[in-house]
Amino acid sequence: MNEAMPEQIHVLLLNDQDYDATEIIETLDLPHIELDVSVDAAFDLNTLNKKQYDIILIANEEFFAGQQDLLSSIRSYTTTPTLVLVYEYSLHQCDLCFSLGGDDYVAGPKHLKELPSRIIAALRRSQRLSVALSRSEMLLGDLYLNRGLSEVRVAERLVVFTPIQFKLLWSLATHYKQVVDKRFLYKTVLNKPWSVHDRSLDMHLSRVRKKLISAGFDGERIATVHGIGYSLSY
Repeated sequence: MNEAMPEQIHVLLLNDQDYDATEIIETLDLPHIELDVSVDAAFDLNTLNKKQYDIILIANEEFFAGQQDLLSSIRSYTTTPTLVLVYEYSLHQCDLCFSLGGDDYVAGPKHLKELPSRIIAALRRSQRLSVALSRSEMLLGDLYLNRGLSEVRVAERLVVFTPIQFKLLWSLATHYKQVVDKRFLYKTVLNKPWSVHDRSLDMHLSRVRKKLISAGFDGERIATVHGIGYSLSY
C-alpha cells in the first residue's frame, strides 16, 4: 500500500516554559513542515478543535509528571500521533511514554536530526491505523470481528456480545498492541466522561474477556495496564 504524505505537515510543539526548544525549532525549519509552538502549562485541549494537527510534540528536559499528565490528556482526547522529546534517555520514562499512548520517544540532541524522519514514520503508522478503522472486518490470529454484523468468532466459534461489549472489543482491536487509555474508551465506547470511582468499563471488559475465554481464546491477550487502560495482542 502506498501512503500519500500530506504536502504540508502541521506540527504542534508543546514545551515547558523553562525548556529551550530552539534546537527543535531549527531542526523542523523545513519547507514541508508548519510548526506552531505553545507552552505546555498554558495548553488548552480545545486548541485541537480549532486547528487540525498531524503531529504533536511534547518537549522537556525529562518526561516529568506534568508532561505525563499532558500526554494522557491528549491521548484521551485525540489519536493524533504524539512524540515525546527529552534531553537524556531514561528506560523507565521511555516505557512510561509508550504505556501512556506516546507514539515515539526521542532522547538527546544527537537524535534530533532524526526527528523529521520519525515524524513521517509516525504519520505512516497513523495512516495504516486509519485504514484499519475503516475496515468492516478484522482477523487477529484466531479472533475474527465483523463490524457490519457485530459478529465475533474465535476459531470459527460464534461469540455473542452486547452492542457495548462489541464496541469495546472493536476499539481494542483497531488499536492492537497499543495501550488504549480508559478516558478515550469512556468517551468513544460508553459516551460519558471518565470517573475514578466508575467501574463500568472494567465490568464490561471482564465480561468480554470471560466470553472470549469460554470460546477458547487466550484471556492473557487482553491486558490491563492498571491506572491507564487496556491492550489487545495476538
